[in-house]
Amino acid sequence: MKKQWMSLPFVVVVGAIAAACGGSTGETNDGGADATPEAAPKDAAPTDAGPTCAAPAMMCGATCTNVETDNANCGTCGNKCDAGKVCSGGQCSLTCGSLTTCTQDGGAPYCANTKTDNANCGTCGNACPSGKVCSNGQCSLTCGSLTTCSPDGGAPYCANTDSDDANCGACGNVCPTGQACSGGKCQLPPGSQAAGCVGTTDPDWSNVVAYVSCNGNKLADASGKSTVALYNTPTISTSPAGAPGGSSCSMGNGGSYGTANGFRITLPAALGTGDFTVELAVYQTAWNDPFDQNSNILLTSSAYPPGAGGFPTFFSHGSTAAAELVPGANGGPAFVDTGSTLDTWELYAASRVSGKTYVFRDGVLLTSFADTTSYADTVVYAGVQQNGPYNALMGSIGQIRVTTAGRYTSSYTPCSGAFATQ
Repeated sequence: MKKQWMSLPFVVVVGAIAAACGGSTGETNDGGADATPEAAPKDAAPTDAGPTCAAPAMMCGATCTNVETDNANCGTCGNKCDAGKVCSGGQCSLTCGSLTTCTQDGGAPYCANTKTDNANCGTCGNACPSGKVCSNGQCSLTCGSLTTCSPDGGAPYCANTDSDDANCGACGNVCPTGQACSGGKCQLPPGSQAAGCVGTTDPDWSNVVAYVSCNGNKLADASGKSTVALYNTPTISTSPAGAPGGSSCSMGNGGSYGTANGFRITLPAALGTGDFTVELAVYQTAWNDPFDQNSNILLTSSAYPPGAGGFPTFFSHGSTAAAELVPGANGGPAFVDTGSTLDTWELYAASRVSGKTYVFRDGVLLTSFADTTSYADTVVYAGVQQNGPYNALMGSIGQIRVTTAGRYTSSYTPCSGAFATQ
């Protein structure tokens, strides 16, 4: 009898074969997981980005490295500085110049001043013990006659508190700008005390008989001993810049003949034959009034033209193109300052001491001469003249001070700011 074969479903046969071979059809078994995992999305981010470094450090190998100071990785990973060079600011520098290349234990080389570095005193690695400071390459027990000062966050050092502007009188006492440490005190430059500048006590304040400051909100005498009367409308202005005290008496002249702006000062008494000092600041834009021949700066009241008078007179003249001084009566020894300049502030002073008058511009002695004149005037004019508003000052006048004492006999440091008022 012939045997009959039963036909089986194709799927069953394939499945059996696959099972026998250890394969899979990709179907799930009894609700289990798919035997073949799904592929990860192509744009998926890595799960571990690795360590990061804060600038200026870079990841060199597995270590964050400061490429600004690391000699083995200077500027970038692997850039090793040659022998004798150190990495500074990401560059391999040739040498430390007059300083010494020192290397801390396990640290990068750096430039040290072995004369004052407490960690490298005299030689690299020679650290001064507590209580000592490095002075001239030696660890000293004390600073001797000097004072041990420690700047904020810095190493202690020896300071001369008599002359150190950063430690004047005591550690940390810094002198203000424009002052210097002398004798343990912050002071204005030499000469400022004699000049009686603001910030000091004027040694001749009791002898000041007129101080027209051209500062504040009105034109007046700060000494309280003289009176001021205006001619027309001079104004207080911060222009032109650079006036001592910050502002000046702006004349605004040059408009028309006979209408000059200015003011008059009436002194409590004449200067006579005694010592005196007359000081003023002036800014001239022209050597003479365009409608006249002169430009009056500070003029005596008793004579015109200013060839003689009863007060030291300052003016300029178009024919000489310079500022002039008439210090005495009957013409006197007129002095022409050929170094005077337009469009700049100039500080003039005439100081008589024991029968000799000294003339200064910006503190520099220009000339001196015997002067026994008895100055008799008690009224002087700034910007105008006594017989009317003529020969106008072209420009501005800063502070004017009259002292019945001789202040200067040699070049001195003038006040860059206002005069003192005490």
